[in-house]
Amino acid sequence: MVLEIWVSTVLFLLPIYVANASAMVFGGGTPLDLDSKWTDQRPILGKGKTFKGTFFGIFFGTMTGLLLWAMFPDQTAQMYPNFVLLGFVLSVGAVLGDLIKSFLKRRMGKQSGEEWFLGDQLDFMIGAIIVGWVFFAPSPVQIVAMLVISVIVHKIANVIAFKARLKSVPW
Repeated sequence: MVLEIWVSTVLFLLPIYVANASAMVFGGGTPLDLDSKWTDQRPILGKGKTFKGTFFGIFFGTMTGLLLWAMFPDQTAQMYPNFVLLGFVLSVGAVLGDLIKSFLKRRMGKQSGEEWFLGDQLDFMIGAIIVGWVFFAPSPVQIVAMLVISVIVHKIANVIAFKARLKSVPW
């Protein structure tokens, strides 16, 4: 039972993490908000949220779902019969969560790249859980575990990305 919960949690997390990381790594180019301003005269999202990053985040998250389905057909079928679709939905949710967080940060007067503790670590995970809920509802224990794991993994991954010069700030 515990092993099943652990396996389903990891399978659920992987497309989300890949989508979030891919949006950053493969991003750049034209901003989604086309450099437009909101009614408060601040950027709608900021320069860091791009068409390219959005596309590649969703694409690679979905491909992760496909790869997991191919490698672990029995385990993924127990979660949801069409795990590739679940991977896509989770990836869209992760990217949407990040975009909503960026919108809220701009409204709060925070700049792109400025740290917002917990908002920066949990945005993509909360978005994925909410959007993915239609297809797979994690247990309360899984949700708490995913949120705690996400704070830790996100911090470590960002320090690594900063040291590898993929990010300009370590958060």
